[in-house]
Amino acid sequence: MKKLLCLLSISFVFINIFGVLIYFSFNSDFYINHFDNTQITNPNLPDLQNAYSFIQNKADLNSNFSPLETSHLQDVQDIFTIIHYILLVSIILFGIITWFLIYRHKYNLIFKWLFIWSIISLSVILVLLLLTLIDFTYTFQIFHKLLFPQWNREFAEDSRLITLFPESFFIAISRSIFVTIPTISIFIITFYLIIKKILRKQNLSHWKF
Repeated sequence: MKKLLCLLSISFVFINIFGVLIYFSFNSDFYINHFDNTQITNPNLPDLQNAYSFIQNKADLNSNFSPLETSHLQDVQDIFTIIHYILLVSIILFGIITWFLIYRHKYNLIFKWLFIWSIISLSVILVLLLLTLIDFTYTFQIFHKLLFPQWNREFAEDSRLITLFPESFFIAISRSIFVTIPTISIFIITFYLIIKKILRKQNLSHWKF
C-alpha cells in the first residue's frame, strides 16, 4: 500500500507542476495578452505558431530561424517531449491508483497523502519563487545551464528567438506558475483541514485523518 501511495504522491506532484507549466507555456491567449500589456511590440505570430508547433513535434521549423536558434529550440523540444510523457504517465497512474483506493474505500489515505505532498509542492515552489525574486536573471541562467547541454542559450537582443520570447515573457510565465501551483496546493491543504475538522466533530474516527 505504501508503494501505491508513494506513486500517487509523485504523480500528483508531476501533474501539479508539469500540468501548470505546459498550460502557460503553450497558452496563446496568455502569450498575446502579455505583449498587449507591455511596451513590447507583438512579435511575428506565424513564427510563434511555427516555433510552438515545432516544440510540440507537430511541424518542422521554418528557415527564418538561424542554425543556433534551431539547435536551441531542438533542445527545448526534447525537454518538453520528456515532460509530456512524464505528465501522461502521471495522469494515468494517478487515475488508476485513485480508482483502486476508492474501490477499497481508502478515501482517507488519498486525502492524507495529497495533503502531505501539497505541502511539499508548496515548499519547493516557495523556494524557487524566493530565488527568482532575489535575482531572476541569474536563476534563469542557472536553469538554462542545467537543461541545455549545448550551452546555446545566448542570442543577440534583436534575434528572432529573443524577439519571440523576451525575458519579460519568461518573468510573466514564472509569476503565473508561482501563483497557480501554490493556489492548488493551498486549496488541497485547506480542503483537507476542513474535512478533518468536520469528521472529528462527527466522531468518524475510522477515517483516521
